[in-house]
Amino acid sequence: MDAITVRSVVEAKPEPLAAPLAEGLVILQVETDRYYNLNELGTEVWGLIQKPTTVNEIVDNITSTHDVDAERCEADIVSLLQDMARARLITVR
Repeated sequence: MDAITVRSVVEAKPEPLAAPLAEGLVILQVETDRYYNLNELGTEVWGLIQKPTTVNEIVDNITSTHDVDAERCEADIVSLLQDMARARLITVR
């Protein structure tokens, strides 16, 4: 897997099934038959990557709507996206 940077373009794969929860989202990766739970912020990121989006655009969106430091946000978003890529929930270009 290539490293994810702010210039990477990410997009949710169409195969996973997602269902809302009271405080987030649950995703079933049908290829591996595994479930993943996302908190509210993870759910927001999942919504943003339903179309091809750069990591930088995600970070800009989150920092403009939440009280978070840009460097911390970038690190957290990249970490989340790396986890999603390992779980085969997203594509990275």
